[in-house]
Amino acid sequence: MELRTGPELALGGAVAAAFLVESAQNRSRQHRLMEQSRGLKQHLHRSSLHIEELQFHLQKTNQELHTAMEEINRRDAVGSPAARELLSRQEQAMNAQSKAIEARSDRNEALLDSLERLLVMQSDQTSRIQLTLAEVVQKLAMEPRQKLMLQDSVLVQDGPAIGGRGPANRSQATQRNHAQYLADLFD
Repeated sequence: MELRTGPELALGGAVAAAFLVESAQNRSRQHRLMEQSRGLKQHLHRSSLHIEELQFHLQKTNQELHTAMEEINRRDAVGSPAARELLSRQEQAMNAQSKAIEARSDRNEALLDSLERLLVMQSDQTSRIQLTLAEVVQKLAMEPRQKLMLQDSVLVQDGPAIGGRGPANRSQATQRNHAQYLADLFD
C-alpha cells in the first residue's frame, strides 16, 4: 500500500519535525545551564559556610586577644613598654584578618551576582533564538517553493529557473537569502 501526501503537507511535516528537534536541543541546553547553576549555587553555599567558620574563628581569636589586651593593660599599669608594642601588633593583626574576611565575602557576593546575570543572559538569548527560529520557519512555510530541504541547519531551495536565470544566479540568490536569514537570526 502506497501512502501519498500533498507537497504542502510534506513541507508542513518537515518544518514541524525540524522545529521539534531544535526545540528539544534548546531544552537540553537550558537543562544543562540549570544544572551548572545549581552546582555553582552549591559551591557558593559551601564557600559561605567556610566564611562563617572563619568568622567564628576570628571572633574566638578576637575574644582571646581582648583577654590578652586586658592582661597587658593590667601589666602595663606597672610600666612595660614591650607589652605596649605587643598589644599594638596584635591589634594590627586582628584588623588585617577582619579586612581579609570582608574582602573575601565581597568577592563571593560579586561572583554570585555575575553568575546570576550570566545565567539570565543565556536564558534570554536561548529564548530569542527560539523565537527567531520559529519566525523563520513560519516565514519559510508561507513562501511558495517547489522543493525545500534542511541540510546541516542551512535552508536550501531548489525551483525552476525564472526569467532564464542560470544555476549560478540561483546559487547567488540562495546565498543572499541565507545571509539575510542568518543576519536576522543574530540581530
